[in-house]
This record gives sequence, C-alpha cells and structure tokens, in this order.
Amino acid sequence: MIKNKNVDLKNTNKYYSQEYSNCFSDNIGKFGIDKDKFDFLMERLKKGQKKLKSDKESGARYLNIIDETDDIQELQEIAQEYRKFDDVIVFGTGGSSLGAEALNQISKITKGIGYPKLHIITNIAPYTYQKVFSKINFSNAGCIVISKSGATVETIMQFLSIVPNLRKAVGSENLRDRITIVCQSGDSPLRRLGKTHNIRIIDQDPNISGRYSVFSVVGLLPAMIVGLSANEFRIGAKDILDDALNNDIYSVAPAIGSAIQVGLMEKNINNSVLLAYSDRLGSLSRWYRQLWAESLGKDGKGSSPTYAIGPVDQHSQLQLWVDGPRDKFFTILRTEQDVQTVKINDEYLDCMDMEYIRNSSLIDLTNASCIATYQSLYKSGCPTRLISMLDTEVSNMGALMMHYILETVFSAYLLDVNPFDQPAVEKGKKIARDLMTKAKT
Repeated sequence: MIKNKNVDLKNTNKYYSQEYSNCFSDNIGKFGIDKDKFDFLMERLKKGQKKLKSDKESGARYLNIIDETDDIQELQEIAQEYRKFDDVIVFGTGGSSLGAEALNQISKITKGIGYPKLHIITNIAPYTYQKVFSKINFSNAGCIVISKSGATVETIMQFLSIVPNLRKAVGSENLRDRITIVCQSGDSPLRRLGKTHNIRIIDQDPNISGRYSVFSVVGLLPAMIVGLSANEFRIGAKDILDDALNNDIYSVAPAIGSAIQVGLMEKNINNSVLLAYSDRLGSLSRWYRQLWAESLGKDGKGSSPTYAIGPVDQHSQLQLWVDGPRDKFFTILRTEQDVQTVKINDEYLDCMDMEYIRNSSLIDLTNASCIATYQSLYKSGCPTRLISMLDTEVSNMGALMMHYILETVFSAYLLDVNPFDQPAVEKGKKIARDLMTKAKT
C-alpha cells in the first residue's frame, strides 16, 4: 500500500491534473509499478526534496531565475524593437531553440495580430533554408543568434548563411539594428563577431545549461517578441516549484512522475512516450525529449524519450504500442480548452450512416480519440498517465515545463546521475570539428 493514506491517484492544481492510477500493477497487471516499490522511491525522494531546497537556497540558477524581474524590463524593450519587423529569424539548436519554439507554437493561435512572424531555425537542412528564406523580405526582417558557448558551429553557420541576404537588403551599416547575439560572457567566436561589427550582445547565464534555459533570455526573448508575458510564464513555474519545495512529497506531482518512471525502468520499461493531443503542444514534446534524454542518459541508465502527436500517431503507432514489446511508459497530454471549435457541416450526413458525428466538432473527435487511446493503452496493461492542461495560456506552459524539469531532476537523484552535464554530446561536437578541419586539409 501507498504509505500516505491521504494520497489520491490524481494530482490537480490550477494549471493541470495528473491521473496516474493506471501506472500501478494493482490496476493494469505485471507491467505496472508495484506500490511497495513506489513507496520506497517516494521515501527516497524526501531526501531529494531536501536537496532541491538546498540547491534553491544556495542559488541554483535554473531554479532562481524564475524569481527575477529586473531582466524582463530590459528584454521587453528589445522585444518591442523587434516588433517593427514583419519577420524575425531565431537561430539556435537544441536547448537554444526548442523551448522558444514550444512557446512560439502556443503563440501562433493565441497571438499573432500586430506581431512579427517568428521563424525558429533549429537545423541546418538546405531545403528548410530555401523554403523559409524565399518568403522573407529581408529589408524588414531581424534576427537573433543564440548559442550559450558562443561557438556552436551549427548556429554560426546558420547565421552566416543569411548575412549576405540581410546585408544586401539593409546595408552593412544597418546590421547593428537588425541582429542580437545571445551567448555567455568570455571569449568566443560569436562574441568576437559582435564586438568587431558593433552587434548587440546579451549575456546568457553561464550557470544554466541549454536544456534548462527556457525561463531565461533564451526562451523569453523570442516569446516576448510575439506578445507572450514573461511574468506569467515565470509565475506558473514558480507555483509548481513552490509546491515541490514545501508540500508533502506524496502530493508533489513531479516527484510522483519521477518515482513511477524510475520504478518502471527497473522493470525494463525503458521508453518514455509523450503523446500530445494538440498540434500546439508538439514542440513541447520535442523540448521534453531533449531534456529527458540529455539529462538522464548516462552510465547505462535512463530511458529513451519519444514524442508523438495525436490523433495521427495513434493511427500509425497504436498497434505497436498495444501489441508490441512491453517496454514503454506513456504520458497522454491534452488540453481541456482550445481557442477554436470547428464544427462539421451536417448536410451530407444523411447518406453516410454516421449519425454519431452529427452536431460534433473537430475538438470533440480529438478529445474522444485521446480518451480512447488512453483506455486502449491501460486496458492492455500498458502503464499510462493522463496529464490534462486546463488551457494553453503561457502560465500553464510555465507550470508544465517546470513540472518536467523537476521530474527530470528528481529522476536524476533516484538514478544517481548528474542531470546538468552532457559528456557524450561534447565528445560528438569535438569529432565533428575534427572532421570539418580534416576536410579542409
């Protein structure tokens, strides 16, 4: 039995709810986590909670950044400058772009009128470049270059590939008003570029790794350009962090998610599938994938994160999920509200024998598909939780992103790995540099 008799198998706060009863062996059978194991891990997380408090009190930047307000005013002024453009291009990769893209995807429906179009370039595919840049009037465009180290080769080459277009459109003397570089202090290629050509440089906090940087300038500036509130975003995160620091561990949603995921890893359930039932949450799933993989995949530990979008991926993958290898934990993510309801036209239904969809909307079908997939999974014995966002306002996004950050950090504590380094990634970067150098000789 779960030791805390008052614990409900569903967490609810003003931002989201987490239903996790169908992760336990009592409910779904042998592929669920045993409650004794869950209790054991939750008891261990009492020490993890104390460590989190200690980290916060000692000034851990990824936690304390959400309490700050002074930086927001400066960023707001820069964001306002960028709103005069028709298009704003953001260059970055990995943690320098995925969080911003998640927020941008939310903004595309909730905002947009009176704001520029934001293009977040995360990869180096030539086809993507041609497709995006062919539609941009560079005479009324600005760009932001984000690299924590100031030396990320993908980001630098992204930026350098469009400099001729921008320079041709506005002249070399006007580039200063069109470009902002975001990188940490100290010598680096991007900082040297900025100083040489009088380009504005914003310091990125060196003590916040890229995948945890969404609450810093990295995530905030692009979001603010398209009208999202940095204060509201941080408020949602702060509320979840306060809960995690001060509440009984058995009521802390990220801790519960952590105990379940790590407990299931011990049963060789080593894939974590995040299935989002909203296109607006697709980039959030991609952001989670990096956060989870890069933080926990060390010393032979961790689980492989997979992102999917419903309903489309239930058609392409549900067969495998239900009848394939039992090595997956599922999180179904949905929104309880959306900004649009698209009703179908009923006039052709009489000849189609589909009365069950009369007076229905696309949202009705999305919600039905979501719950149907959820039930199909757990009734087939697959450990599955359901996270329901009350809406997709920016404060809710802040809350959910902090949830995943804390769930990741709690899991790292249980797995005894460092969630903030990335030795394998750095090794890969060195190999790529060596190959580029060799190709020139």
